[in-house]
Amino acid sequence: MAPSRLTLFCSLVTSVLSVSFAHAQENIQTTLQRGSYLAAASDCTACHAAPDRKNQFSGGTSIQTPIGAIIAPNITPSQKSGIGLYSEQDFSRALRNGIRRDGAPLYPAMPYPAFRNLNDDDVHALYVYFMKGVEPVDNIVAPTKLPFPFNIRTLMNGWNFLYLGSGAPVADPSKSADYNRGRYLVEGPAHCGTCHTPRDRFMGEQLSASLSGTYLGSWHVPNITPDPVSGIGNWNVGEIVSYLKTGQATGKASAAGGMAEVVQHNTSKLLDSDLHAIAVYLKAIPVVHNPADVTQRSGFTARNLPDVVDLEAPVERTADNLRNSTTLDGAILYNGACATCHGQTGQGTSDGTFPSLDHNSTTGSRYPNNLIMVISDGIHRNAGGKDALMPAFTPNLSNEQIAAVANYVFKTFGNPATATVTEAQVEKLRHDQLQMPLSVSFIRALLVISMITVALFFAGIIILILRRRAPRITS
Repeated sequence: MAPSRLTLFCSLVTSVLSVSFAHAQENIQTTLQRGSYLAAASDCTACHAAPDRKNQFSGGTSIQTPIGAIIAPNITPSQKSGIGLYSEQDFSRALRNGIRRDGAPLYPAMPYPAFRNLNDDDVHALYVYFMKGVEPVDNIVAPTKLPFPFNIRTLMNGWNFLYLGSGAPVADPSKSADYNRGRYLVEGPAHCGTCHTPRDRFMGEQLSASLSGTYLGSWHVPNITPDPVSGIGNWNVGEIVSYLKTGQATGKASAAGGMAEVVQHNTSKLLDSDLHAIAVYLKAIPVVHNPADVTQRSGFTARNLPDVVDLEAPVERTADNLRNSTTLDGAILYNGACATCHGQTGQGTSDGTFPSLDHNSTTGSRYPNNLIMVISDGIHRNAGGKDALMPAFTPNLSNEQIAAVANYVFKTFGNPATATVTEAQVEKLRHDQLQMPLSVSFIRALLVISMITVALFFAGIIILILRRRAPRITS
């Protein structure tokens, strides 16, 4: 018996619906994968991971800034303590305009000035990922409590007026696809300028000096413009890609501190094509040269190496021996604490597991910050299938000994002009992570004075009105 028309129709509808459902599921999976990729590219975990790093997005980490500690919020889809009640419009407004669902402004520790450059499709993918691809965690984080007047969030509206850009950059048809893709990534999700661009008096990015380097806490963030002396103009595209993928560019640099985290959680997860695009763009941006830079920071070679026999009673590299040693001879300390990995001539290992100390941007820098912090805090980085581990010597060496080792390394392998590290300098960098700069203190005082002035002005007007309305007593 032939099937009825109704049966055929129902079968057809079922087939169409099945195909449509399959396509919908495929589209959702594609969007989720894209959102996950963008979340990695945007390095969301750097700030929003739990303090114990066990959950990527449940918040609670304290972010030290020049105006005080900002507590990163929970951005899981928890409706109790996260962003589960956010609509896509709410999400986009927070991401690109710095405005929370309740209308309160965010602080620019959240890099929304850069995320403003994200296109609509990428914002949609991120929203779908955070709502459907992230497990909700009901973690209630402590509120941010900044000192007066920075605790008045409405003041951020004025900052946004001054510094918030107009939106996603338009592709330049005269440039290559790699250039335009690299520009989008650098200025958007990767938000490189948030750390690498110096700030002005009001903590806005100095776009005329974009990516020319600045300070972040105790670390110096280097110039990454293509200037051949001050920046990375002597790096080729492959070396930039290698650095972003593994944290290592042989003969140039090794990632440490915050950049090691960026490489591990962010750039090492990007496609090679995107890393290539970033490198192409960085090689093409305007150069920024600092006249104080005379020699490229990776251009120094080892010199004046002491004979091993001259290193009397070298300190054996054990925690107890280092801790109990009183020597302030940088060569002896280096031979006992550093030479096992980096070699007595500072040559490191051929595979870069232990980097060479000459032709190294950390030892060749005019700024001693990063070498001091690496000796103090060590390095632990796993990226691109490569693990880099250097122990922290803070428990074993005194501030004076760290200064002695740093000065020996600068004199022997790097920039000898930087070999002026003092005990006080080490103490400051190790313990005074972030102090309020004079410019921020000035802003704070200016805001307080302005608010008092405005309050007195309105109080005077009210008093004047009340006096005029008061009945006059005539005799």
